[in-house]
Amino acid sequence: IKRLGERFDVGAAEVMDDLRAVGPAMCALLDVTARFDGAFTALKRKRRLIDFADGEHLTAALLTGEDGGPSPLAADAGRLYREIMVDEYQDTNEVQNAIFRAVSRDGQNLFTVGDVKQSIYRFRLSRPELFMEKYHKYAPAEEAAPGQGRKILLSDNFRSRPEVLSGANFIFRNVMTRAVGELDYTRAEALRPGRGDLPPDPRYCVELDCVDLSALTDGGGEEKADKDLFAPGAAAKRVRERL
Repeated sequence: IKRLGERFDVGAAEVMDDLRAVGPAMCALLDVTARFDGAFTALKRKRRLIDFADGEHLTAALLTGEDGGPSPLAADAGRLYREIMVDEYQDTNEVQNAIFRAVSRDGQNLFTVGDVKQSIYRFRLSRPELFMEKYHKYAPAEEAAPGQGRKILLSDNFRSRPEVLSGANFIFRNVMTRAVGELDYTRAEALRPGRGDLPPDPRYCVELDCVDLSALTDGGGEEKADKDLFAPGAAAKRVRERL
């Protein structure tokens, strides 16, 4: 780490020189990107086509005003729905959230389900913090006042054996904090066995298998095999042994 740090330990003047050097190329890239987007959008409009992102942004433009509040169209549309229900809410982005808010009477009849541990779409601009904001803000359902936002923790798990849940809880408890995983994994967040007909059985305990990757090199540091295939092969071998 120290050696790597030395490569990035540069003065402000050198950083500015680097920025000036790449500035023209970056401006050209931005210009080409903007021109391509304009031409591509014009072609889609000519052929009367939209893609998924267009659908999101055009819908948001119809349902929100310049101030970000619901448009008259959103108010009319919102009266058609008793409840707005959203699954996988941890993967919602800002555009989608604006749509949900616009047609849900500012969130008054919005019902969402999500799990921040399953958030995998940041590369598509999802905002799990939208989910976590409500998670931390809302009171438990049994304590919330009428009309107040409330949360229900769905901690009972009916899919997995107690041994699997114990292993998952152990991992999450040790790696998840609000600073790292946006959530402190406490007893309240822990998964509970929902099936009373599955008593603990040591035959199904979670095991940790370590793979020795030294076999992938020729001793001089050169890799001899595909590392991505080595671990799945070891897992398949272990499964065959257990069968």
